Amino acid sequence: MAANGISCHNVMTKVKDEKEQTFEELLENLERNVTSLESGEVPLEEALRLFEEGMKLSKVLRSRLVKAEEKIRKLVKSSDGALELRSLDGKAVEEDSDDDEEYD
Repeated sequence: MAANGISCHNVMTKVKDEKEQTFEELLENLERNVTSLESGEVPLEEALRLFEEGMKLSKVLRSRLVKAEEKIRKLVKSSDGALELRSLDGKAVEEDSDDDEEYD
């Protein structure tokens, strides 16, 4: 069992079930990792593992946010009920626009 009380089996299970976890659960895992790292009381090997896991969680969370933003853009209705493609700031967007460059 690791110093933080998480066995290797639990870590593997958590990684395996990542796709099944909600955004909020993944964010909670990331926050827990950050708190552990910020405490300064984690041994080096554990700190490296937590950092690596945190980077993976961050990538998954960012991907889910981008997908959610894309979905929101596609689902906005105009005042007359017609569907319009709009950015999150309310500006009309052309369908071939590539606003995702800011996420690179």
